[in-house]
Amino acid sequence: MSVSSHGTTPGRKRISRHWTELPDNATASILSRLGAIEILESAQKVCMKWRKVCKDPLIWRKIDMRNDGDLEDINYHLEEMCRHAVNRSSGNLVDINIEHFGTDELLEYITDSSSGIRRLRLLCCDDISDAGLSKVALKLPLLEELDISLCDNISHEAVEVLGRSCPFLKSFKFNKEWCQFSQDGQALAIAGTMHGLRHLQLFGNKLTDDGLSSILDCCPDLVSLDLRHCFILNMEGDWRSTCAERIKKLWLPHDSTESKEFVARSEAYCFKWTELPDKVTASILSRLGGIDILTSAQKVCSKWFKIWKDPLMWCTIDMRNNFDFDDYKPFFFHELCEHAIERSCGNLVDINVENFGTNELLKYYIAERYLKRSPLNGVFYEWIIINKVVSLRVKETV
Repeated sequence: MSVSSHGTTPGRKRISRHWTELPDNATASILSRLGAIEILESAQKVCMKWRKVCKDPLIWRKIDMRNDGDLEDINYHLEEMCRHAVNRSSGNLVDINIEHFGTDELLEYITDSSSGIRRLRLLCCDDISDAGLSKVALKLPLLEELDISLCDNISHEAVEVLGRSCPFLKSFKFNKEWCQFSQDGQALAIAGTMHGLRHLQLFGNKLTDDGLSSILDCCPDLVSLDLRHCFILNMEGDWRSTCAERIKKLWLPHDSTESKEFVARSEAYCFKWTELPDKVTASILSRLGGIDILTSAQKVCSKWFKIWKDPLMWCTIDMRNNFDFDDYKPFFFHELCEHAIERSCGNLVDINVENFGTNELLKYYIAERYLKRSPLNGVFYEWIIINKVVSLRVKETV
């Protein structure tokens, strides 16, 4: 704010926070990088705009319920949360990932609510059975990618039913512990029903050379085949050359599992949104005001908390608020403002205080503490005080 050239004070304008000026589609693009658990438990609580965007059914076309399996520390019910996410999709769901929880009843609820699912991933879902998966198979007519990993109660019986019920299936992953596989049951189910497969992963399977031969004969379109830890296979001589000639991407039984293509285990919270470079994330988050940062945004995840620890993020401190003290008292804003100044570590160049503030805050905390940490040469300080609004701007002289 400033005084007009005629000596009058212009009326105060209610200025919206810069970060809320991002278009909804840009905000939705950012939020779509989170998993469903983080959206429901954290992100939608950051502000009203994020909550509104998080209710858009298109955000829920993909539901990623990834978690690390440590349910003792989780204070909510993942199955209920998953149902809520499915409801939000309003029938637009095309991709769902369930890890370390789930029942036959949940699977039936999902498929009853969504007829267009194209990708289904089940990891460590021990309460989902052959009977439950077979029951919903006909409700997945558009399924193209199926990943069943480390699910103890799903066998070749469900695989065969799924193969017959899902004619568009192009990618299939069926991974378990080595000791839990029977010989050739899964291989014969695949060869008998999944003739259009292009990608197949059978980690740790006990299939024999005969089982592999059946798959190669009945699935002529295969372009990638993962046979790691399939130790019964004899991949010497003609077998190795035959597979190498037909398959563009081939993993043999003794090949390393340390590659990004291997997804039989959980990636444990490695969401794509966290892969944004820190500079990009910092640029986005710099649009928030100081109150939003300290009360909400820095609590979204550990990466955001780390970024907000950077003193350079506090060169500008905007304590803008709507003068509504129903939720917060003025002294609370004082504490937040002091904390923000401490985080700047002397890098503060622009601070805006609205609807709160005292002489002590201005003189002893902002001015004295700031001036002790800042050079006096080459800068001047411009204080603008109108009614209850205090603004200090520090600029280099020309």
